[in-house]
Amino acid sequence: MMRHRSATKASGDIEFISDDRRAGRRRSCHRIPVDALVTLNADSRGIEATVCDVSEGGLRIALHGPPPPGPITVKMVGFPIFAGEVRWRDSDHIGVELGQPISTDILAAWVRVHGKRS
Repeated sequence: MMRHRSATKASGDIEFISDDRRAGRRRSCHRIPVDALVTLNADSRGIEATVCDVSEGGLRIALHGPPPPGPITVKMVGFPIFAGEVRWRDSDHIGVELGQPISTDILAAWVRVHGKRS
């Protein structure tokens, strides 16, 4: 089955990048604010970035410049490598949908280490 990828602009200059199977699906996981330095990798190119919020199913990442093309991995010291795809972008952030959900244990550890304090 061939997937059709498209990019569309919405209000607020957010560009949604989707395929036919996922178009229109809304995020259903609770977002937790964090501040974590990570390295994004695609095509053996590493880009430093900051995760702004995390859920079991995805990440919002602050990124200066264009996102890496295609599937990416997200690496952070002391945690497993997460694989996913960029689903949207705006001028300063990208949204990454993970291929596999983050386990509750790993998510809790990540928030303990990198969660924003109020």
